[in-house]
Parts: sequence; C-alpha cells; structure tokens
Amino acid sequence: MVQQRELPRKMSFIRRFRSDQSGVVIVIFALMLPIIVGFIGLGVETAFWFSEKRSLQSAADAAAIAAAYEVKDGSDTATIESKAVNEAVRNGWTDDGSTISQVPNSGTYSGDTAAREVNLTRSVNLLFSNLLIDGSVTINARAIARASGDSEACVLALDTSASGALSNQGNADITMSGCDIAANSTADDAVNLSGNSSLTVDCGYVVGGTDQGNNVDLTTGCSEIVEGVSAIVDPYASIPDPTIDSCDADHTNVSISSGTLDEGTYCSGINFSGTVELTGGTYIIDRGTFRVNAGATLTAADGVTIILTSSTGANYADVSINGGASVTLAAQSSGNYSGVLFYGDRDGTEGLDATFNGGATMDLTGALYFPQGDVKFTGGVSSGGSCTQIIGLTVTFNGDADLKIDCDGAGLSAIETNVTVGLVE
Repeated sequence: MVQQRELPRKMSFIRRFRSDQSGVVIVIFALMLPIIVGFIGLGVETAFWFSEKRSLQSAADAAAIAAAYEVKDGSDTATIESKAVNEAVRNGWTDDGSTISQVPNSGTYSGDTAAREVNLTRSVNLLFSNLLIDGSVTINARAIARASGDSEACVLALDTSASGALSNQGNADITMSGCDIAANSTADDAVNLSGNSSLTVDCGYVVGGTDQGNNVDLTTGCSEIVEGVSAIVDPYASIPDPTIDSCDADHTNVSISSGTLDEGTYCSGINFSGTVELTGGTYIIDRGTFRVNAGATLTAADGVTIILTSSTGANYADVSINGGASVTLAAQSSGNYSGVLFYGDRDGTEGLDATFNGGATMDLTGALYFPQGDVKFTGGVSSGGSCTQIIGLTVTFNGDADLKIDCDGAGLSAIETNVTVGLVE
C-alpha cells in the first residue's frame, strides 16, 4: 500500500518540475543581454554618427568654399589645395595627407574649372555596437562650391602686370553689345583708354586700375568700370594641347586661291587668296602664318578650330587677316575645342600674335583665344558675328569694332564677371 501511494507522489513531482519555469527569464535575459546592449549602443552611436556626419559635412562645405575663392582669385592648384585643407582642419577635420580638392569629375559640374569638389573621410571607433559590428565606421562628406558671375565679358586680357593690357587707342569706336570688358593686370593703367576713342560696354572689371583720357567717350551700363576685383577665370585654361602630326609636301607652305581645304596639320603656314572654303574640323598650323590676304573670301562648311602652334617649341604660328578680306567662320560646338575658333598654343613663348587689320569684314562666331599672344584690331574691323569672344595676353583696339555676345548653342564657355562664390552641391 505504501508503495502504491508513493508512485503518484513521484509522478506529481516530475510533472511540477517539468512545468516549473522559474529562473528561465534570468537565463534568457543573460543570453539576450549582449544583444540588447548592442542594439541600445547602436541606437546611441547612430545618433553620434549623424552628429559626426554633420560636423564633417560642415568641414567639407567650408573647404570647398575656400577652394572656390582661390579659383576666383586665380590661384594655382597647390594654393587651392592648401587653403582647402587649412579650412577643413580649422573646422575639425584631421589632415590625413590626402588630396581633398579637385575639379569635379562627375555630376552637373563635371569638368567645370570654376568649381571645386572636396571629399573628406573620418573613421569613427565603435563602443557598445562593437558587439554587433566589427571594426570601425567610415563617414564621408562631399561638397562642391563654384565661383560664378552674373554677367559675361566679350574681351579678357590675361596679362597680370602689363600697362595697357587692354587698350582702346586712336579713333577706335568700340561697341560691345550685352557684355563686359575685363583685365587681370594689377597695373594702375591695366585698362588704357586714350586718343579720341569711344567705348560702349555693359560694364568693365579690372584687377588694377583704369587710365582714361580726356577725349575718350566711355558709355557703360554700370556707374563706372569696377577696379580692384579678383582675377577673372580663364574659361579655356583646361583645353588640351594639340597633337601635331608630320606634314607631307601637300601640307607644307600651302597657298590656295580657290576650292576647298580639309582639316589636318599644315606646316609653315597657309596663304589664302581668292575664294576658299574650309570643310570643317581642326586645322593645326605648325609654324608660319595663317594668312588671309586682301580681297580673299574665306568661309567654312562646318565648325572649325584653327590651332596655331610649333612642333619645335620656337617660331609659333600666328594669324593675320588683312584689309579687304571677307571671313565667315564659326567654331566647333562640341569636342575638346568646343567654342574655340582660333587657339594660340598656351605653351608658346614667342610669336602667336593675332592681327586683324583694317577694312576686313569678319563674321567670327567663337573664341579668339591667345593666352600667350597679343591680339590687335587695327584700322577698323567689323565683326557681324552674334557671338565673339576675345581672350589674349593683351588686347589692343586701334580701329572700330562691333562685338556681340549671344552664344546660345555655340559651344562657348562664358567669361564670367561680377563673380561670387557659393555651394552648388
């Protein structure tokens, strides 16, 4: 009987033991605690990461703006980078020796030399969330700032010290419709207006000063020429150097008086007389002169770029369009030389002058770009083009000229004036 009563008691104990859950919560909690702590830490640290991201973005924004201001001032690449790094460090970034500033290579402002992109990174060590994530978290920040103007120039003189870098002399009557003049020279007479000349222009911007004679008639859309500005950015500073091929006999010292002329490399210059049509493309003149003689008519069937250069590093080619000539040319509207009608090689140290003599009738759509050359308009030149830019080391008018700047679809890059700096991305 005793054994029969003990059996039910034993079975009841087993059932109670099996169903007893006391202490399980503690075990489960002990097992889950690292995960709970990890997720709590992750939440706390995520807020910390966002704070670090905002801080790093502020440093990137400040660095990009500093770099763009240096672009506005015409500084070299090393100076731009140095100012960007200094500003980033001042705003809490730790300099890791990497290059942080560059011309944007993607997005809306890709290849825009007036813009600077800054990319910063920061490694953040993990605390509680190290239970869930190995290592550290890398935070990135990107900013683009750009120097941009609210007006454009037709004429820019790039020389940084010359007196009369941009000059209007004699009886020259210059009208520039819808555009400004600009000079990067620091000289007190960087812009020189003399004789009985007249100049009608929207406005003028000069790094140095202006010397205006008593008999000069100056009409501007602003109150006066603005002096003491930062250097105006050369919009074509990044176009590539030409590839110069060798010349056979048919492409050496060419004289042509009729028919058509195909693109290619021409050595020792080209002389045009009679009526000639360029078929379009890129014409590379290796030394000598691209000369359009009096009475000649030169046109183009398609967009052209005429590059004046030298394969020997001396005696760089130049251009001369003489009185009585008729020239109607437009630049290519796409490609490496988009918008550039004449390009005097920037590596040239001699030659590269561009002379447009009196009596010539020209319809030139595009940029006359001579960063190391002296551009001269003498004796009266009319330019009927709706879009003409003149960029030279120096630019001199000693005769009439009528320039316009209506460049939609022509492929030109703007010579921006009245420039301000701001974040764009």
